[in-house]
This record gives sequence, C-alpha cells and structure tokens, in this order.
Amino acid sequence: TRVGWPKDLVDIAQSNAETPEVLAETPEVLDEPSQAQEGSAEMQYSIEEGEAALLLSITLPEGLGPADIDLDVAPERVSVEAGEAASPLVVTLPRKVNPSEAPPAKYKRK
Repeated sequence: TRVGWPKDLVDIAQSNAETPEVLAETPEVLDEPSQAQEGSAEMQYSIEEGEAALLLSITLPEGLGPADIDLDVAPERVSVEAGEAASPLVVTLPRKVNPSEAPPAKYKRK
C-alpha cells in the first residue's frame, strides 16, 4: 500500500488500470514551456520522456511555493491551482500514466 492512499483505492486503481500507449519515436522534449497570458501570474511547464516515466517540470510564479498550490495527477492530465495568485494550469499528458506509481513531487528553488 502506498503512503496516503487507502488500500481499497489502490485496489480500485489497479483493477481499472489500462496499459498506457507508448508513443512511437517520442522526442525527448514533448512540449515547449507554456506561454504566459495576460492577467494574473502564469505557471509554465515542460514535459520530458524518460525511460519508464514522464518528467513534468512546472515553474511557479515568483512568491509561490509548494504549500501555495494544489496538485492533482490523473491518468491523462495534471492540474495545478494556486487560488487567485496564478491562473490554473491543466497539462494534458502525451500518454496515460498510473498516478499511484508517480513519485512524490519535488520542489527546487532557482
């Protein structure tokens, strides 16, 4: 059982797990950083394909930290919200992933 996930939810997720499609000849960088829009601060992102995983990097606006955001990882998308401090970000993933196998989010200061 994964920390933070009740066993019954893990069992449901595993019983409904589909084999993810693998993209043929996937480029190393799957998406360019998102473009900022007018209005509130914007989050930018990039996606890289690893050997057995996708690496999603999200740049938070100045003044925001990990405690200021809500991160939701689903099989086909990742959503990030920071209230009124930044516009919501929804990243559509290039292939399905198993959220229960995703490693914990890491935070790096630049």
